[in-house]
Amino acid sequence: MLLGAFGDSFLFGAELSDLPRGYSKISDSERIFFHSQKTWPALISKDLNLDYCCYAVSGIGNQHILDDIICAVASHKNNMLYCINWTWIDRFDYIDSVQNKWKSILPSTESSTKKLYYKNFHSELHDKIKNLHYIQTAISLLEKYRCKYVMTYMDYLLLDEKYHCPKQVNFLQKQIKPHMSNFDNLNFVDWAKKHNFTISKLCHPLDEAHQEAKNYWIDHYKQLLLNK
Repeated sequence: MLLGAFGDSFLFGAELSDLPRGYSKISDSERIFFHSQKTWPALISKDLNLDYCCYAVSGIGNQHILDDIICAVASHKNNMLYCINWTWIDRFDYIDSVQNKWKSILPSTESSTKKLYYKNFHSELHDKIKNLHYIQTAISLLEKYRCKYVMTYMDYLLLDEKYHCPKQVNFLQKQIKPHMSNFDNLNFVDWAKKHNFTISKLCHPLDEAHQEAKNYWIDHYKQLLLNK
């Protein structure tokens, strides 16, 4: 049995103490080998004596995360325990037509592409619809192959019912909500802040927070493995 981590910088382990100095400047093809072994899923895999696969990549959106989940299910089916942390819904993923690989646009990005996208194409309603579809697709696939999984999420807007929530959005929210978990109803960053764990200037909870997150989840993961 494997444990696979799917998400962005929080499960990649950006800024954790075991990453080599200067890792953020290495190429994308090399970075896959430099994920942290001190994230909460990596620590859980060690405690449960499971092989660990990190698919998380810093700065990506939920479409990219979904694509990684699909690839993993195609390869491993239910021989993997899936640890998924969905990111903020305003990130936009696309395939670069020249390099033929995933690229992501974030609100913090400084580029002409970013300015074009957020000025002309972005809307919160569209964010909700497309991201709910991504998550529903992942759930359907994982359920079909009887995979064991835990889904957490960063963006509260995903399940927000006050703004930009017509009936089709609310319908999708109700479909995915039973499959979603979090840290006492907080995302990882807010939970770490609540407990006064050290957080970097780039808003990444550091080693102690991941250790305590492991303690928070470990019994749940153990129970998942016991359930047939």
